[in-house]
Amino acid sequence: MTDNFYNKTTNIARTIIFFVALVFSLAASATAPKKEASDAFQSLPLEELRTFSEVYYYVKSTYVEEVDDKTLITAAIKGMVGSLDSHSR
Repeated sequence: MTDNFYNKTTNIARTIIFFVALVFSLAASATAPKKEASDAFQSLPLEELRTFSEVYYYVKSTYVEEVDDKTLITAAIKGMVGSLDSHSR
C-alpha cells in the first residue's frame, strides 16, 4: 500500500508540475520577448512549484469530498490567471 500511495503521490506531483510549467511558459511567452525554450525552463520557480504540489496533494487527500485531478488543475489555472488583472479573467 505504501508503494501505491507513493506512486500516486509522485504521479500527482509530476502532473501538477507539468501543468504549472505549461501555464507559466504560456504566460511568459505572451508577455515577454521571444526567448529560447531552454531559457524559460531554467528560470522555473522550483520552490513555489514544490509548495503548489504540497497544497495540491493536501487538498486532494483531505478535502471533504473526492476531487478529481482535472477539477483541481482547472481551478488552479483559473485562479492563477484570474488573479493577474481584470483583462486576464
